[in-house]
Amino acid sequence: MTETRGPGWAPVFLSYAAFVLVGLGAGIGGILIPAQMADYGVDEATIGITFPTAMAVVPDLVEPRLVATAIGLMNGVSVLGGAGLPWLAGRLAQHVGIWTLMPFALALSLLQLGVWRLMVARTAPAPVPQE
Repeated sequence: MTETRGPGWAPVFLSYAAFVLVGLGAGIGGILIPAQMADYGVDEATIGITFPTAMAVVPDLVEPRLVATAIGLMNGVSVLGGAGLPWLAGRLAQHVGIWTLMPFALALSLLQLGVWRLMVARTAPAPVPQE
């Protein structure tokens, strides 16, 4: 019988599902109430959880001498994604049609889920053999 340590896949999946539900709630709330009231704090709440978690995982993924560089690279890529992906969504909606926004958002969500799954798999400790 082997025992594994670490959070495993379920907590990551549940937290991701919670983020999706918060996003859907904010989107529906944005339709029903003014946008300033609906979006207030939602972005900060989800980023406030995701970003420190990612930074805490980095030392387990790279050599100690590369931790600061890896965090800087993650930060830079996140800024590029935050600037480029909304632009790409707008271009798709303008030139192909507004119907492309939901598949685009779904594809990005699945990509993010896949990246997090790879990070969890890579940081999960090896099973501890029972004697």
